[in-house]
Amino acid sequence: MAQKYILSCVPCRKSFARNFARKYVSSAGIPLVEKVKERPEASSLEERVQILETLLQDYYLDDYYLKKIKRVRVQHKRIFEKYNMEKQNDELDEENPLANSNNE
Repeated sequence: MAQKYILSCVPCRKSFARNFARKYVSSAGIPLVEKVKERPEASSLEERVQILETLLQDYYLDDYYLKKIKRVRVQHKRIFEKYNMEKQNDELDEENPLANSNNE
């Protein structure tokens, strides 16, 4: 509702449209308006997807939980890698008991 009143002001509308276009329109076309198949040949889908992600993040999504999930995933990956390294070291120690007795 506030958007309706703010954008009824001509200078505000022009400024908003100009800034919006500068941020969300690229050589890959205008997301959600132009068909993907009709985008210019030199453009990439990655650029178009990035514009959509930015648009969603700026106006629709709270990315707090997504960032939290990423942190947990990275931590889990590190722990899993550490576990695998220790497991490999234990297996090597079991295979080569003479190396252990020389180190002790």
